[in-house]
Amino acid sequence: YCLAGGKEQANALREDRDPKYLTMQLATWECNPKWTRASLDGAFKKDPVGAAMEYGGHFGEPNAAFVDAQKVDEMIDIALAMNYVGKWGHHYIISVDPASKGDTYVVTWGHAETTPGGHIFIVDGTQGFRPLSVMNHVTNRLIKVPVDTGKVTEYIVHLAKNLSMHGRVLEIVFDQWNSSSSITTLKARGFTALETFFTNQYKGEIYTNFLEKLNMGQVKVFGAPPA
Repeated sequence: YCLAGGKEQANALREDRDPKYLTMQLATWECNPKWTRASLDGAFKKDPVGAAMEYGGHFGEPNAAFVDAQKVDEMIDIALAMNYVGKWGHHYIISVDPASKGDTYVVTWGHAETTPGGHIFIVDGTQGFRPLSVMNHVTNRLIKVPVDTGKVTEYIVHLAKNLSMHGRVLEIVFDQWNSSSSITTLKARGFTALETFFTNQYKGEIYTNFLEKLNMGQVKVFGAPPA
């Protein structure tokens, strides 16, 4: 693959390429007439990276560099506490990772501030929602009660209202899984709610952007105990 100049390697223009080698990467729908790209939309929406590997004929893209532990420690600011109320002049973004099968549902929010040294990106808070384990006294077994999406959406509505009291919520972004009803509700309440598709390219951009900001000391996360 490398000698043939495969495009998904780190150095596709390497000098030791050999013209006697040929590589082809074909997606499932290009090889098997029983499948179409449209028939796999569900798989790509649920897991774009996995589906690209499983059906799209693409290699995975492991990142060459990991997040340095020391940089993570430096990111945590013990002077910052979780902030639920917007401040004057601050513009907030709420990011939501919905529960795919009723499991953990996470809401995170933050803002950027301009300083003499450049922008500082602050994570103001994060809230997780987990399914409940309840004993069924008829069968004497624990059963899992999924996260109530409606209640989480109401939490987001109240959070957005609080952040908007003095600040401004620019947008509420969701990943592509199990988010349609929440987005519809939030739009009806007057908020800008968006569905974001986590493609390989998009994940790469997120990782590269975050790592750059982290290494420059521009990312801060609350470290004080919650009130």
